[in-house]
Amino acid sequence: MKKWIIAGLAVLVVLSVAYASYSSLSSNTQAEIREEVEVAQAVRLININTASQAELKSLKGIGPVVSKRIIEGRPYGDISDILGVKGIGPKKFAGMKDIIIVN
Repeated sequence: MKKWIIAGLAVLVVLSVAYASYSSLSSNTQAEIREEVEVAQAVRLININTASQAELKSLKGIGPVVSKRIIEGRPYGDISDILGVKGIGPKKFAGMKDIIIVN
């Protein structure tokens, strides 16, 4: 009877250690994934001279009408040239200036 109790406790300890290792690995993996997503979002720049309408609509405050106007106003020599597009004022420009580029 003692052998069964000891064997049961041993199995319980092994399972506990395995679960703790899995939980730790899972948390680290999730943190790495979150970090990669944050980096990808931070690095994602939109070229206003080549971006699709869908990409332009991903900019804060830009909908289908303004994105179409951006496309129609191409090419842009500088990102500030986008201020000439009807519907984009200094406030909207300030919100997007760090993620738009021109080439």
